[in-house]
Amino acid sequence: MVSRRYYFAYGSNLSDADWHAWCEERGYDSTARTPVEPAWLPNYSMRFHYYSHGRGGGAADVVADGAGTAVPGMLFSLTEEGWAWMDQKEGHPRYYERQPVFVLTSAGDVVEAITYVVVPQRRTSEL
Repeated sequence: MVSRRYYFAYGSNLSDADWHAWCEERGYDSTARTPVEPAWLPNYSMRFHYYSHGRGGGAADVVADGAGTAVPGMLFSLTEEGWAWMDQKEGHPRYYERQPVFVLTSAGDVVEAITYVVVPQRRTSEL
């Protein structure tokens, strides 16, 4: 039995326009990413402590932050190619790395997913 892996997106990776443009520039099939449902990453908060030269400013990251915080986002299903392309888009493993997390769906279910977090050596003070 193959285990289904979900991708938890936050920040600019919630933008369909951004994903489609990025895929189009590279000749990739943007249907490799399919939205599943909204979700929240509990006990994390969003930080902007990584400078993205491509975006010309701070880029979002999520950091474990204790009880009472949550980052809104979306669960996506990715094809195997989609995972490879998302790794490329996120600069995995040099800039962002995959991290397993548990998210809450709008129905209250706890779902295991993968998200991307900035690697420690790329973090700076808040931007």
